[in-house]
Amino acid sequence: EALLIAVERAAEEGRDRRELAMLRARLGAEARDALVGASPGMELVRELVGRAAASHRTVLVTGEAGSGKSTVARLVHDLSDRRARPFVVARCDAPAAGNLEAELFGGAREGLLERARGGTLVLDEAGMLSRTLYGRISSMLTQGAGVGIDASRRPVDVRLVLTMRIAADEPMVDARELLGDRNALPIALPALRERRRDIPLLVQHFRRQLAPSGAVPAPLGPETMTPLLAHQWPGNVRELEHWVERIALAERATPMDPATAGQTVTAPGAEFAPFDAERLTLDALERRYILHVLSLERGHQSRAADRLGIDRRTLYRKLKEYRDDGVTIRAAG
Repeated sequence: EALLIAVERAAEEGRDRRELAMLRARLGAEARDALVGASPGMELVRELVGRAAASHRTVLVTGEAGSGKSTVARLVHDLSDRRARPFVVARCDAPAAGNLEAELFGGAREGLLERARGGTLVLDEAGMLSRTLYGRISSMLTQGAGVGIDASRRPVDVRLVLTMRIAADEPMVDARELLGDRNALPIALPALRERRRDIPLLVQHFRRQLAPSGAVPAPLGPETMTPLLAHQWPGNVRELEHWVERIALAERATPMDPATAGQTVTAPGAEFAPFDAERLTLDALERRYILHVLSLERGHQSRAADRLGIDRRTLYRKLKEYRDDGVTIRAAG
């Protein structure tokens, strides 16, 4: 019997090694395109993504706003054996989050758990979930229970990926402890300021994405790159991407030397210099910037919240305060 167990274990390990080799082949191409960077932190992230994709465990992705949590969640799905099945996202911090339980479990209508059958369900901003609701979801999947009007006949097979935003000025917390799930596989994304060596790679990656088809953009010169390396990037990779987009727009409007192209675009943080002379309070500066970003996003509040790196509920609350003060808020469109 012991020999049989050993043989079975060896066969299983051999199969796991073959599957892992195939996964690494896919991971090499797809992950390096999606998770740009050569820093030790990003090498570790790619390794953890590979492990998560080969596993059926719940995955917990944490990081600051703009650090790439959604990208990692999608990559875990795309590299897994569920990649041909649905990929469904439930936003736990949306204004209608109070109805999240009904949205997930459904009833007379199909819920998100049913819609994700056989695939992946992402609980975005899972820190907003109550332990009770998360426990119900986890127990249902563990026990193979069903959902909806025919719950007794249709158990749901869904892989959970949780994303959780961690603020830069908050002490480190064990996100798994918050949800009471010590078995979740954690993937912690480093802030961009913690992997500055990746900034030139990211800049060139975004420039290639924005270049006309077939064109190879020239690297930016040191006069442009040096301020980028010194900037703190509170909005992380998303903030850097928006800055590169501005450079691309400037280059299209006026032909220029790529080595100094970035100098025609306001350096990160320099756009606040005029406010120094006005001696604005922090609240006034925050209000002006929030309304500016909302205007850039044409009144779309969800996109503005993402760009600002704040919860949507926080943005909605601040906009209500502004309205109460008589400020006209731009409508979407």
